[in-house]
Order: sequence, then C-alpha cells, then structure tokens
Amino acid sequence: DNLTLAASWARLQQAQATARKAGSDLWPSLDASGADSRTCYADDSNISYASAYSAGLSASYELDLWGRIGSLSDAAALDAEAQAETLQTARISLSAEVAATWYRLVEQRGQLVVLENQIELNEQVLELISLRFRRGQVRAVDLLQQRQLVESRRGEMVRVRQQVAVLENALTIHLGQPPGTVKLPETSELSILPALPATGLPADLVQRRPDIRAAWLRLQAADLRTAAAVAERFPRLSLSAEVNSSTDDVADLFDDWLARIAAGVAAPLIDGGRRKAEVERSRAAAAEQVALYGQAVLDAFGEVEDALTREGYQR
Repeated sequence: DNLTLAASWARLQQAQATARKAGSDLWPSLDASGADSRTCYADDSNISYASAYSAGLSASYELDLWGRIGSLSDAAALDAEAQAETLQTARISLSAEVAATWYRLVEQRGQLVVLENQIELNEQVLELISLRFRRGQVRAVDLLQQRQLVESRRGEMVRVRQQVAVLENALTIHLGQPPGTVKLPETSELSILPALPATGLPADLVQRRPDIRAAWLRLQAADLRTAAAVAERFPRLSLSAEVNSSTDDVADLFDDWLARIAAGVAAPLIDGGRRKAEVERSRAAAAEQVALYGQAVLDAFGEVEDALTREGYQR
C-alpha cells in the first residue's frame, strides 16, 4: 500500500503499454468503414428520396527498410525493462527504510525501558537522601542534585517518547496509511539478523544492483533511438490496399467490389533541419545516458567501499 511503490508500479504499467504500442507498428493495420446516407429532393410538385450505402476495408503497412520502427520498438521494450528495475530499486529502498526505521523504533523503546528503570532507582535514592536530610546527615545540595537528576531523567523520557511516536508515524506512512491508524507490534528487543550473503567481488555485486541494470538498459534504449533518428532521414516505403462497395440498395451492397492496391515512397527533401537536429539530440541523449551509467557505477562502488569500511570498523 506504499504510495511511492504504487506510483512506480503505475509507471511500469505505462512503460509496458508504450512498448506494446510501439511494437504494433511492425504489423499491418486493417480498418473497416461503412456509411448510410439518405438524400431528399424537393420541388414545387413533389418530394423524393435517394439512399446510398457503402462498405469497405483498408489495409496499410510500412516496410521497415532501415530498421526505424524496429529500433523504436526495441527501445520502448528496453524502457519497460528499465522501469521494472526501477520498481525493484524502489522495493529494495522501501524495505531498507522500513527495516532501519523499525530498528530505530525498537532501540528507542528499549531506551524507554532503561529510563523507566533508572527513574525508579533514582526515586528510591531520592527517598533515602530525603530521609537522611531530615535527620541532618546530608547537605541540602545533595538533595537538590538528586532531585535535578530525577527531573532530568523524566525530561529525557518525554523526548524519547516523542521520538517513538515519530518513528511509529513514519512506519505507518511507509505502509501507505494515515499516522495513528496502524497498530504496530509492541516489542523492545531487536531481532537477530541472519548471516550476510556471499557478496563476491564488488564488481559482481554492483552489476546485480537494479539501479545499475536500469541505467544500462536506458543507455541501450537511447542508442536505439539514435539509430531510429538516423533512419528517419531515409525514404519510407508503404503498401496499401482498399476494397470498397457502394450501391443504392442495401441488398446489393456485397455484389460489386472495387479493389485498389498501391505502393508509395516518401522521402524527406526540405524540413528546415528538423531531422538532422533530432539526430543530434538523440546522440546527445545517448551521451548523457553513458555519463549517467558511469556515474551510477562509480557511486555504487563508493557505497560498497563505505559499507565494507564501516563493517571493518564495527568488527
């Protein structure tokens, strides 16, 4: 029910639908049409009517001579795969955030237990000091210091309780629910973590990261779009076919047919540099994806190095 995860899932469905839409251009299209018209003729003496009926089928198909349509279809499919990896990244990030928040919550609840015990002990000590003060065995400053210590512990307990409420609300929001509507388990003991999986070499570990795989897929998609932009500057060859029938009597509609088959070539001559600019833009977009992929790999190596360093210090 997490809203961020739901949004990422919706983006994946959009990408998958876009991929199917781009792939449909590789297939012929077939359309059916029909019409029924009635014309009224009127003069001074009488009124007459004439009816006309028509039906037809039309098909069209563009031959992908230069791979433009195939490149766009493959690029859209890679975008969908990249969005699936992005969804996996969101799932892992959410799991990590939930786990970290839960452990902080349990730690703060443990702090409450410790503070409650400390306050109980400090209050017992305060009673002893008060008794000795009434007997003149201790100074007033000792009594004031103990009272200050008790109030300090109580103030710290208020702060920890506020932190517990903040963490509980954060966990509830991670679950996609309004704060205060989910009853969380009451525990103050940390769970025992399982053993770490075999990570292998850092390079192998990095390649398994979904964000790195997503960056690599986007790079491939940008490269295919560059190829499609280049193919856009070449001529297109299209095939079309039509079958039509028209008559003034609906019973004779399918008796006579008129068929037409045509092939057409369209080549860009003057477009004001639009297609050339699109090629340059696509190449720049591909270069951007190369840089983003490289930066993602470097960041991942840095995170792995930091994690290994922290693990070594903790050990």
